[in-house]
Amino acid sequence: MQQLQKVFSYQEAEVRTVLINDEIWFVAKDVCQVLGLSNPSKALMALKNNAKTTITLSYSGSNYKTQALVINEAGLYRLIFKSRKAEAVKFSDWVTEEVLPSIRKTGAYQVEAAPAPSYMIEDPIERAKQWIKEQEKVRLLEQRAAEYEEKANYVDQILLSRKTMTTTQIAKDYGMSAQRLNQILKEEGIQYKLRGQWLLKAAYHDKGYTKSRTVDIRRSDGRADIAINTEWTQEGRLFIHKVLTSRGYVALMDREEQHA
Repeated sequence: MQQLQKVFSYQEAEVRTVLINDEIWFVAKDVCQVLGLSNPSKALMALKNNAKTTITLSYSGSNYKTQALVINEAGLYRLIFKSRKAEAVKFSDWVTEEVLPSIRKTGAYQVEAAPAPSYMIEDPIERAKQWIKEQEKVRLLEQRAAEYEEKANYVDQILLSRKTMTTTQIAKDYGMSAQRLNQILKEEGIQYKLRGQWLLKAAYHDKGYTKSRTVDIRRSDGRADIAINTEWTQEGRLFIHKVLTSRGYVALMDREEQHA
């Protein structure tokens, strides 16, 4: 059981923290709310197991206890860089420049007056100094984002893309053929073949896993015709990833990461 360490107030939004082995962890639900991540479960799927954990959270002076999913500093940064909300940069600055240094130094969060932005400073020299500091903040944030991007795993890549993909493209991610992947999905009772086209079974066809695309083709006798190709959405790609993972298959990207 973990004792609630401190509740911060970020623009009237609560951000709860706990201390686990002298390391600050953040309640994931609070962070997702600040960052505008409306589906915390989906956002947290991209985090590695060592960046998240579930704890029983207790409150000082109260018998109330609750289960909470918490993330460490690395997990926090990963969620920040996934957020499309403009507030993410400000939140990152607040955490990395005020909250964490203060906790590590004093064991508590103490509010310090934020410096005035450069455009509000009249003295040209002081304005220039503050502008340099602001640019350094931007550079450090971009550097931190690049570092985490390099560590992105296969699930991260899925969540970052919105394009549809063919079965062949997805199969290559696991070092297998499209024929083998289609056979696995058939064995799992996910799809069946009708008139040369793979179709999802009723239990899966309304999940948003696939999209059909009509393409113009020319038959061997020269006749113009159309064909319907089935492509996988990123939700479908993530679903396939779960299926293959349950069978012991590992994406090539994750294999390389495991042996790095």
